[in-house]
Amino acid sequence: MCPEHAHFCKCSNWDYEKFDGIGKRSKVYARSVALLADLKNSKIDRKKALANTRTTHVRLFSGLAKAGCEYFVGNFRGSQKCLKEYEVVINTANGVVSTTAPSHVAAEMAALSNEIEGDLTALADAGGPEALETKDDLVNWLDVALERMVRFLSIHPYANGNGHISRFMMFCYLSAVGVWPESWPLDDHPPYPYDEAIAAFRNNYPDGLRDFLLKYIVWEPKVSNS
Repeated sequence: MCPEHAHFCKCSNWDYEKFDGIGKRSKVYARSVALLADLKNSKIDRKKALANTRTTHVRLFSGLAKAGCEYFVGNFRGSQKCLKEYEVVINTANGVVSTTAPSHVAAEMAALSNEIEGDLTALADAGGPEALETKDDLVNWLDVALERMVRFLSIHPYANGNGHISRFMMFCYLSAVGVWPESWPLDDHPPYPYDEAIAAFRNNYPDGLRDFLLKYIVWEPKVSNS
């Protein structure tokens, strides 16, 4: 419920697709292509983009909210106006999954941002992409990235667009070690069994999601695992 309206919040159930084009006429599609081009060409600071996803959320979804609800773009649930009490649940094949309460979103995102900054600092201190020599090294880095991505989705900080941001996070983590997952989608939702693999990951079964992502990665280790 929106604190500014006793019985109704006009911004509830924000769906950016109602304000977007279809297919290649989609603004989000075009913005996704441009965003990835900038990341690939080193025009985006990965650490800053990962630590503060709000900038990317604005870039993707600006102008795609109802009049008077523009603040839904680039702001967390719990932050202001109708977002103050904006609850989100995720419907899955295995039932409904709750997300972080609006009042806790900012604190949980701050903690996640600190961990992400720590990941990238540790990578840089270890030598950057050169630190990954074996397939095991890549898998270990991927596991860190997946944990951060799934936690982001569990927090679900935005009223909409969380999937796009989570997939962009994966592009950032992988490109940080010199890997570019060419067929990993940003605008499109990944196919089955992506959602099921995320659910399993939340229940401490990471193999399915890891294997799903590895299908999108082409990478030659410098050293074979012994």
